[in-house]
Amino acid sequence: NMATERDVYDLEPYHLYDHVDKMLEHEELDIVDVCLPTYLHADMTCMLLERGIHVMCEKPVAGSSEEAWRMVKTAERTGKTLMIGQCLRFWPAYEYLKECVEDGRYGSIVAGEFFRGSEPPQGWFLEGDKSGGCIT
Repeated sequence: NMATERDVYDLEPYHLYDHVDKMLEHEELDIVDVCLPTYLHADMTCMLLERGIHVMCEKPVAGSSEEAWRMVKTAERTGKTLMIGQCLRFWPAYEYLKECVEDGRYGSIVAGEFFRGSEPPQGWFLEGDKSGGCIT
């Protein structure tokens, strides 16, 4: 363990850092889960990939398709894995619905309506230039 008391807040057996650069300086990491506001995803993800760290990035991918493609191209160039946390595809109810559509057990699908409600994150999420806006 290379961390020193003045650089890190100890919460045994974990360390809390006040800046990602301090964490990267003191820890050997295989993967980082980027859980930041959307407008910070691309820069953080690309920086981590460039440092040789695999990245799991929470959704949405980025604020624009250009930023998302930059992330993909950085992952390809560095040979590191980039995965986006599209969690709904792994939920049992959605997996079941996918199976029903694929095997046609209830006939052909003509329409679908789904709702997954929650409160938006405070602040940045409702600002289109930071969250990417909504699909219209």
